[in-house]
Amino acid sequence: TFFQPGSVANIELGFNYDYHFDNFSLQLLVPDTTISGVIIPVETRDNVDVSGARMGAFASLTLKPAARLTTVFGIRGSYSGFNEQTVIEPRFSLSYQFTSRLTLNGSAGIFHQGVSNYLISRDEQFRNLRDLQSRHIIAGVEYLLTPDTRLSLEFFDKDYSDIPEPTPATATRGPLYLPDDRFGASNWGLLTNNGTAYARGVEFLIQKKMAVNFYGMISGSYFRSRYEDFNGVTRDRDYDNRVLFSVIGGYHPNKKWELSVRWTYLGARPYTEIDVAASLAAGTEIRKTDAVNEASLPAYHALFLRADRRFNFRNATIVLYTSIWNAYNRTNLDEYAWSQTKREILEVKQFSLLPIFGLEYEF
Repeated sequence: TFFQPGSVANIELGFNYDYHFDNFSLQLLVPDTTISGVIIPVETRDNVDVSGARMGAFASLTLKPAARLTTVFGIRGSYSGFNEQTVIEPRFSLSYQFTSRLTLNGSAGIFHQGVSNYLISRDEQFRNLRDLQSRHIIAGVEYLLTPDTRLSLEFFDKDYSDIPEPTPATATRGPLYLPDDRFGASNWGLLTNNGTAYARGVEFLIQKKMAVNFYGMISGSYFRSRYEDFNGVTRDRDYDNRVLFSVIGGYHPNKKWELSVRWTYLGARPYTEIDVAASLAAGTEIRKTDAVNEASLPAYHALFLRADRRFNFRNATIVLYTSIWNAYNRTNLDEYAWSQTKREILEVKQFSLLPIFGLEYEF
């Protein structure tokens, strides 16, 4: 609901209600060995009901106390029937236009993420876990280089708390960061809300709108994303690439053709090395969980090319396109994995040069 009591103020109110019907079953018919070498016994859990309601309400007040200044005060309250938790989330943002070209922006707020239904289904005690909380602070500047080209620079600081993490005595997968789990965990041990993490960095964007048949965008960021494990050691998260960069461009020679290009670069992603001796002895993949994410994969980069040809009819348009993914055939590694048949480490590679052809029908 939207109200405008005056020329300098707007009020927005809202409410949402969702009811989720979820039922999980787990059948571990043979003992399983985790990546840290802990053996999980046979277990069966049938028809675990984790249905419940989520509801929330919010209000925001937008004020323009001066011609160049806009402020927004907001608050949201949410309730989860899965863990019977109520949270309050205050938020604030402001924007000040110094000149017709230069604008400063800032925002801060508290946010929450509910405990996943799958995790709750693993153990009834996990219903007592609190929602993960994050505190965001963002400050940035926007500058119009030309009427159709915008530069933005943004700094962010995000702190996370109340993260579910295993206790040292019951941990089955070492000091891994549970929200980043990439190994299909079915048993983490006893969980508490003692986990903490952070993400801090800077992002920039240069965007050129369509003008004289050209458009383009250059974006990049430098950041750190880390967590503190249950031993008090600060470690890199799985997606702490540190550097992200991309260039996108396009050209319309006429109304029928469009040519576009995209180049993407992702810095080296952390990973946990495979323990070869332990994997040979156990007959399955064992990771060096005493050195979580202390190794790095090679950086990822790839070039994507695309050409579109439009055929316009009275009531419809057909678009034929061809695209080349990874145009210079870069070998990008996704991860290293253990082969139980070859009893050695294998490189899991992403797609090589890949041509794609397609047709779209618009009406």
